[in-house]
Order: sequence, then structure tokens, then C-alpha cells
Amino acid sequence: MANLTLAFECKMAWWVVPYLGAVCLFIRSVAPFMDDEERIEAFIQCQAAFVARHGVRFYLGGKRI
Repeated sequence: MANLTLAFECKMAWWVVPYLGAVCLFIRSVAPFMDDEERIEAFIQCQAAFVARHGVRFYLGGKRI
């Protein structure tokens, strides 16, 4: 039986944590005035996709995936 060991890394850009904090603050400030819960959910999904696309990098065995 063969063993294979790989190093998996997840690196976040420096701006991800402050950006998510600003997004949370924005949502908390506008949520009381919005009746449509679906619009808030769509906004959250859009922001999550942006962070995943531009702010998170994955590496497997030293190579970016």
C-alpha cells in the first residue's frame, strides 16, 4: 500500500478580513429598511463570490490550483 502526502494551503489576501467587516456593517445598516430578504441574500452571494474569486488562493504541493 502506497502513501501520498500533499501540502494543502489556503491563503487569504490582506484585504479580505477588513472587506468582510465593511460588508457586514453595510448589511446591518440597510437591513432594517429593506423588506426584501432575497435582495440581501443575493448581495451576500455576490460578495462571497467576489472574495472567493479575488481574495482566496489555494495551493496543493506548492502549486496554485
